[in-house]
Amino acid sequence: MCSMAELGHSKLITLLLPLLLLLLLVKSGSGHDECGELSCGPYQPRVKFPFQLVKGPQDRCAFPEFCLYCDDHKKTMLSLPTTSGPIKFLVDEIYYKPQSIRLMDPDNCIPIKFLKLNSSSFLSYHFYSVPVTNITFLNCSSVKHGYRRRQDMFKCPVYVSNSYQSVLELGLESCTKMFEVTASASLYKLPYSSLNLSWPKPDCTECEAKGKRC
Repeated sequence: MCSMAELGHSKLITLLLPLLLLLLLVKSGSGHDECGELSCGPYQPRVKFPFQLVKGPQDRCAFPEFCLYCDDHKKTMLSLPTTSGPIKFLVDEIYYKPQSIRLMDPDNCIPIKFLKLNSSSFLSYHFYSVPVTNITFLNCSSVKHGYRRRQDMFKCPVYVSNSYQSVLELGLESCTKMFEVTASASLYKLPYSSLNLSWPKPDCTECEAKGKRC
């Protein structure tokens, strides 16, 4: 027969077990707050549905194409798959009402990454709505001056422009034309290592306009 002490211990364990399980569930779910707003740190974008913060680029979340993570400097990062492998971007801002996201290139050479994106099917994102245009890629490795519209021509010797612009107009006489591509993307921010993308689904524009959650 069990003693009174043993019965007391058994009853205590029975009472505490559900509480311990509840604490474990809360702890395991704290890193994937699907309904709340999170961020990587001060002055970083608010992260909420459909985006989620995960521990690293290899971790998964409810919508894989909307997985964000924090780097070692508490910057918000997004990794996009392309046919030539994943490429990483800094997330500068997320605009939830128009459903667009502004990305920055941590390597400060977004023309190269833009070319990889343009030739790939990168999940749920589109280039932010602008008319289709012809884009010229220029090899500027022989340019002697360092910067053109904030682009470091020594570190990133590939420049993009509208096809109707001449190298004389751009002041890039020593550059040579590489090729042209057709894309629906704004070129204005590319020399600044910035790129705007939009996502059509899930569509939360109506909820956001009313101040509600999706």
